[in-house]
Formats: sequence, structure tokens, C-alpha cells
Amino acid sequence: MKNKFNRNEKLFDAVLKVAAEEALWNEVNAMPSCEVLNKMYPRTESLDEKINAVSKREFKKEGRKKVLSAFTKIAAGFLFIFAVSIGTLIINSALQDETDTGDAMFVLGYIPQGFSLVSTQYTFANDTGQNFTVGGVYASLEDENVSTRENAEARQQRRTLYIYDENTITWQVGEYIFAITASLDYEILEKIREGMSVN
Repeated sequence: MKNKFNRNEKLFDAVLKVAAEEALWNEVNAMPSCEVLNKMYPRTESLDEKINAVSKREFKKEGRKKVLSAFTKIAAGFLFIFAVSIGTLIINSALQDETDTGDAMFVLGYIPQGFSLVSTQYTFANDTGQNFTVGGVYASLEDENVSTRENAEARQQRRTLYIYDENTITWQVGEYIFAITASLDYEILEKIREGMSVN
């Protein structure tokens, strides 16, 4: 019984589909041809101008949308670059504040984690009581009575000297002598020394 009902329903759907297609073709065939429509509704210049105006207006709207979208993306890109630049400057400024030793003849490029400046004598300490002190002096070995060229040659012949003593590294850079005294491992002292630069 169920099979018969399904078959009847399928037959009804097929007949309905054929009838709908036939009705559609009858409607299409009843319409006038393109030639007849062109004669009934001839094209005029004013109609063409209206059609062109509408299409140009739509084209301009699309163009404006594209330009606005591109401008928005470019502006967002510049804003991102500006924000990253400002952030980088702020971070560099903060890092420089930590490593800058003021008017000293040197700048520290590396300060061990947890250490901060605790005195104007360039002593740095952490919460566990460990500390290190950095110092430098100007020690010109040039003779004022000797020519500048001879002094320059003497400077070139001078070698950088590193003296490692208990908890101290002493060395010379050009006309400056530096020392780091600390209750830290030599590896950390070396990192501090390597990070120093002359102002």
C-alpha cells in the first residue's frame, strides 16, 4: 500500500513538473519577439543618456567604495606602524633610563636581571644583597709637547689590558680606564664589561 502511494506521488510530481514547464513555454512564446519590442519601444537618446547616467553613478559609487576601503587599509597600516614606533621608542627610553649612567663617561648595555642603581657612585644592587660597582677615569698618557701625529701613533700602539683580580675586572679603552667590582661570577662581570660603551 505504501509503495503504491509513493508511486502515485512520484507520478503526480512528474505531471506537475511537465505542466509547469509547458505553461512557462506558452508564456514565453506568447511574448512578442525582440524585433517587435524594439519597434514598440524604440531607443531614444534621452533613454540612452539616462541609462548611461545610472550606470556611471553606480560605477562611481563602486569606485568610491574601493578608494575608501583602500584608504582605510592604508590608514590602519600607518596607525599600526606609528603605534609600534611609539612603543619601541618608549621601550628604548625605558631601557636607556635603566642602563644610562647619567653624565658618566660610559653607558651600560647590560645590567643583570633584578639589579638597579642604588647610589650616585654607580653601585647597582638586587634584593638578595648582591651588588656591583662600575667606575672609570680619564687617563691621558699623551704628552702635550709631542705632535698630534705622534700621539695618535702612540694610541694605536696601546693595547687594551684586562686585569682580573678577586671580584674585579680592570681594563683600558683608549684613554679611559674602567673597573667593575662585584660579588658576582666572572661570567656576569664579563657580560657587564662587554655591554659597556664609552660616551
